[in-house]
Order: sequence, then structure tokens, then C-alpha cells
Amino acid sequence: MTRKTQEISSLWAGVRLRDVGVYPILAARWVSGAEPIRVQADIERDPATGTDVHTSACVDFGDFDLSFYCSGRMALRQHMVFHGDAGFVEVHAPFNAGLYDHHRIDLHDLRHEMATTFRFPETQQYQLEVEAFVEAAIGTNRAVLPLESSLHNQKVIDALFHSADVASWVSVDAIRRPPL
Repeated sequence: MTRKTQEISSLWAGVRLRDVGVYPILAARWVSGAEPIRVQADIERDPATGTDVHTSACVDFGDFDLSFYCSGRMALRQHMVFHGDAGFVEVHAPFNAGLYDHHRIDLHDLRHEMATTFRFPETQQYQLEVEAFVEAAIGTNRAVLPLESSLHNQKVIDALFHSADVASWVSVDAIRRPPL
């Protein structure tokens, strides 16, 4: 492996919070319609590049918490579980279905006595994403998420980095981003 290849490989192993952490944050915001209040994170950085290679995060939404980890140095896997008072929903490979697991969602009852599985074979999520973007760009369909949603997600990510720097909980509203 050349020095340049090692540098690129090291960079790909880093910046996981901005690259991968965005997905569980967005999913929790989208599913709940709620915005995070405060965050706490522990971030491990690569000593050579300074990039984040492992993040363990907790995001407080007031009525519920989101906890997740993302890492460039662990076996590849994606999984989300939404817990409720009547049961829970498991989403297998929610962001790269087909690459990390099958296209499926499992609904479980409270007592684990019954589960219903929904399968979505041959879903081409990136093709659908591009088609939706084109439709929004030409005005035949509205965007699923407005650009302001990306700004809110970035504030949460910035707050997580700040939390790791100060080793404590950080208010998301305390993070200032430039206006759109």
C-alpha cells in the first residue's frame, strides 16, 4: 500500500459522524417530528489524521432519547430500533438496504409474542432518491425534506462535536450556524 493510499484509507475510516451519524439523527427527527434539545458524545479520533473514527452519542429529544454509535473501524452494519409502549419496530439496513442486510422491517408486539415482517425486494433507494430530486428540481413534486432540515441536522452534529470537546451535555440551541 502506498503512502497516498494509506492517507486516503485513513481519511475514509474517519469523519464518520458527519458521513454516517447524520442518518440516525435525521431518521429520529423525521419519524418523530421532534427536534433535539441537547446532546452528549464521546468521540475517538485517529491520532495521525485527527478525524473521528468512532462516536458514541446520546440525543435528548425531551420525550425520548436517541442513542447510536458510528465507526469506521468496526464490521459494517446498520440497524435501527424504535421502541414504543405497544412494541417496537426494527428497521434492518435502513440506509443502505441490500448492502448491509435485506430490505425489511419487523414490527414486534410488547410481549415478543408476535412479529410481522414487511419485505421490500429489489428496492433501488438511490435511484428513487435521484428521481425524487429531479422531480423536485423541475417542480413536478415537492422535496421530501426542505434544505432547512439539513441545517438542523448539521446543528446537531456540531453540538455532538462540541459535546465531545467539553466532555458534557450541550444544548443544541447554543450552537450557532450561519443563516441559509
